[in-house]
Amino acid sequence: MTGKELSASNIADLQSLLRRREISPREVLDVLRARIEDVDRKIDAYLSTDFEAAAEEAEKADVDLPLGGVPIAIKDIISVAGRPCTCASKILQVLFRGCRSQANLRTRLAVWLGRVRLVARSSWAVDENDT
Repeated sequence: MTGKELSASNIADLQSLLRRREISPREVLDVLRARIEDVDRKIDAYLSTDFEAAAEEAEKADVDLPLGGVPIAIKDIISVAGRPCTCASKILQVLFRGCRSQANLRTRLAVWLGRVRLVARSSWAVDENDT
């Protein structure tokens, strides 16, 4: 499977590959990192990424858990412990504590790799993030 095919895989396909040990969580993360670094310059979907922390999580991921080893990105409206949550608003650049959804994802050892854009303050108003 090529990197482009892997980066286009859905969660079920990734879980199957990971559980059969045909690919490691770190290999999946490396392929996705390359794809994000290539494409995100054009589409500006990620507000932030933390590939170093994601690599550490990938190394210890238990692929037998429901989301074990599957890299995920979180909308910037969901709090993740120790990460900024701005709701895509420059006004709301503050840190929030972790929440239940973040704890559930950590329990399943999904590999958090970054935050993705949404309309500022999660409203329908047009703002600087609408392009």
